Amino acid sequence: MSVISQILLLYHSATASGPWWQAALSNTLLIPVLIVILGFGVHLITQCLLSILGFFIGSEAAYLFGNYLTYPGVVHHELAHALFAWLLGAHIQRINLKPQGQTLGSVNFMPRGGRIRQALQMTLSSIAPVMLGLVSLCLIKHFCFDAETAQWVHILAVYLAVSIFFHMDLSGQDIRVALAGLPVCLLILFVVFAFWRINLIHLLRGLLLHAWA
Repeated sequence: MSVISQILLLYHSATASGPWWQAALSNTLLIPVLIVILGFGVHLITQCLLSILGFFIGSEAAYLFGNYLTYPGVVHHELAHALFAWLLGAHIQRINLKPQGQTLGSVNFMPRGGRIRQALQMTLSSIAPVMLGLVSLCLIKHFCFDAETAQWVHILAVYLAVSIFFHMDLSGQDIRVALAGLPVCLLILFVVFAFWRINLIHLLRGLLLHAWA
């Protein structure tokens, strides 16, 4: 049995029949692990695709594709940061969507409120591109790939989906800001899961199957 299989077996056992604190702790730790895996997984996949593309069209052309021809994904990434920060009460100081050197865009905001509120603002706004990226991809698939939809809509939807996917990863700055508020967010999650005993893996798998059905 592989290490991953053993970990999954322990998780399912903890959430099904383990003590309440064990189930709550397992779910609490699972969420940031899944987000990090997804964020780094997207980054790894996009870098591999760009490497393959660069083999055929050259590294400069591949760089242009990954950073500029998929620019709608940059806009989606930065607006996801801004939307979550604003919804959670932060003051949006600046949204920059103009590429400058290695920086394709940025969002500056000032956390406001108490410690818990500020922690939520920092962590959730930092991981927003991953979460909203998944939501956007599901919505595009659901609304833009109907059999009766025009061909040009399909082409535009594929372009938007590829653009969003290429930029729904986590940058180093995103991770640093997210870590600043992570302890408080983990404590909140632990309290929630202490009262809500579920198997997150089964729940997420069901949601994904339903979204892509």
